[in-house]
Amino acid sequence: MVITKTTSHDPLIDPQEARRHHLNTVRLLATRPLLLTLLGGTATGRAILRALGYIPALCDEADRLRFLLTWVRLDHANLIAAGRATLAAANEGEHDPLYYLRDELSDHTGDDPRTHHNRQADEGGSL
Repeated sequence: MVITKTTSHDPLIDPQEARRHHLNTVRLLATRPLLLTLLGGTATGRAILRALGYIPALCDEADRLRFLLTWVRLDHANLIAAGRATLAAANEGEHDPLYYLRDELSDHTGDDPRTHHNRQADEGGSL
């Protein structure tokens, strides 16, 4: 089965917005040392401060996963296009209809997508 319709992706979070709220909260706590002391003095407050500390790393991970998802979607679309080109070439009686698939699959080296992206940019290609 070939899915021909893409599903829109509406992110559940905006990492930039979360970073902004985190930064505002950290600045607010820095200007209110008594509040910070009170939070640090209770189990609940310490849990809140620990959770606050995880926000930047979680935002970085969301950005990384969003990049990888974009890369995988593009890769998937390219493979579908190569498959369709192969079928069309076979129907038209081309000498080597599998060329399109071989060409697309030759780009799949198992590299980290970020490395692949950087190599493509160096070669003048695009992601």
